[in-house]
Amino acid sequence: MVWMDPSCGRPGTRSRKQSQRPCASLPALCCILFPEHFQIPGNKHKITKTKDKLLQEYAMTGISSNLLQSFARRPEKELLVGNKSCVRSSWKAVEIIAAVEDVASGLMALHMAPQSHIGMIADNFDHWLIADLGSLHAGLVTVPRAKNTSTEEIAFVLTHSGCVAAFVEDEKLFERLAGVLGEVSSVALVVIMRGSAKNKEIPGKKIIDFEGLRQLGQKSKSENPGHSASRVDRIATNDLATIVYTSGTTGNPKGVRLTHGNIHHNLVTIPKAIELTDQDRYLSFLPTWHSFERTLEYCLLAAGTTIYYSSKNTLRRDMPKVKPTIMAGVPRLWESLVSSVLNTVEKLNAGPKKVAQVALAGSRRHADGRRA
Repeated sequence: MVWMDPSCGRPGTRSRKQSQRPCASLPALCCILFPEHFQIPGNKHKITKTKDKLLQEYAMTGISSNLLQSFARRPEKELLVGNKSCVRSSWKAVEIIAAVEDVASGLMALHMAPQSHIGMIADNFDHWLIADLGSLHAGLVTVPRAKNTSTEEIAFVLTHSGCVAAFVEDEKLFERLAGVLGEVSSVALVVIMRGSAKNKEIPGKKIIDFEGLRQLGQKSKSENPGHSASRVDRIATNDLATIVYTSGTTGNPKGVRLTHGNIHHNLVTIPKAIELTDQDRYLSFLPTWHSFERTLEYCLLAAGTTIYYSSKNTLRRDMPKVKPTIMAGVPRLWESLVSSVLNTVEKLNAGPKKVAQVALAGSRRHADGRRA
């Protein structure tokens, strides 16, 4: 299955229209059997919650609750497979639940009030997803941006949205943005998502790394059981979930406000149009901070689909390894892949070339039949 980003028309163009309407959704939940208690061997973050406890905690009140309830139904399922950009090689559903809870509790322990805005300056990797869901679980509003965004634009977005905290991808990005983060008066907290916060300082700001945030969250959970659950229970449909800023190519970026209800609508409508299963494999390389990829990944994870992280540079190498059943991209990508295949076929000897041409013709007929 191949999906194309609806924001892109023909190659090299981008739609200028902004919308809060949905573009993806969440399939019906599938219940599977799993042990009464579960714990990942060798995992230093202990996980001992029961099935009933998890399902009770994650009634569908917000985006994170939707997803965590789905994760609780398939705790041993491997949902994320990392690449070299990721912190871990893989994540099981139950491990994601624990990490999301830790991040949410850690942010609450650092006095992040409900509906506070939190910047996320990073590209695709595992901790981006954990930070995003953890923030939403704490009732916060995420404001994502790419790590290669200019410092001037980062300063504008953080200031304009009134962010009180910011996740940054790694130590290198922290060093590049330290001056900007120091100048944005509203930002009081900076979390380094990969790497250490040791010896990292910005006057007047608290600096913490991802592991430190998780440890703080675990301590808070042990001292205040149910604290994060009480915050989740108060998330309403019209509560703001995220602010996605436009590219800013014709002026200052403009923020598109999306509520939990906006995104939840996506999570209950797409199953009527497509079928996703826990047997599918998705190869991710589009920017997660784009609405299309982000919402699509929510839908895939809710269905139990495994997400394999890739990149534009490694995509062709990763495709035969992963053998994805689902991919999403823009027209230029597919044209490039097709051109590469056709060029390779043209260089073959007569026999293999004929076989390849017959196979391609059969593939086209099959695709045309599915569209009919």
